[in-house]
Amino acid sequence: MMLLIASFFLFTMSISIFVIMAVLAPALPREYAADSMIVALIPPAILTLLFIKKVVGKLYDVIYVMIYHKKPNIKS
Repeated sequence: MMLLIASFFLFTMSISIFVIMAVLAPALPREYAADSMIVALIPPAILTLLFIKKVVGKLYDVIYVMIYHKKPNIKS
């Protein structure tokens, strides 16, 4: 589960860094271009929190129900 969350964060962070560097960095002065990497960390953090809340929460609920609420196999 943690590997899924970490992979999602790294994937969104790489896309965000690419977009920031491709779109904003050429338009910024040289002194501020390096600081734009901090701006690139904001969208992945927000998206990862939403991912944890929506997707991982539902996945956890499904796994919990499958493990703890199975009907017993009692054969007489």
